Amino acid sequence: MTNLKSVFIFLVILCFACTSTEVKDYQPKRIANIPDSAFWKGGVDGGNWFLVKAINSHKNIVDISIYNDQDGSLIFTKAFMLICRQDKQTIIGDLEKQINFFDGEKIHFINQNDIDCYLSPKD
Repeated sequence: MTNLKSVFIFLVILCFACTSTEVKDYQPKRIANIPDSAFWKGGVDGGNWFLVKAINSHKNIVDISIYNDQDGSLIFTKAFMLICRQDKQTIIGDLEKQINFFDGEKIHFINQNDIDCYLSPKD
């Protein structure tokens, strides 16, 4: 019985050791037409490459080009405005650390310290 217990504990430890960093650090291969200064955000199920072209921190507006991670095609280049809950404001800073994902319309930020912000296309 002790042998079976040891094998079970070993398998549980092995499972935890193999999962955490590989998924978190996943990034697809950069396709030739993706600019070198673009960064990727997403997960093993997909994501996008983001190229920050300009930031106006006084107006909380950023110009970003978004590229498809599968074929490298340019999805669009647009100006986005930072939108936050009124009681939990933040500023545009290091977008590579702030951006979580693009849902096809908005660029969502990583929620930190109850700050819930996103970038919305500016019309």
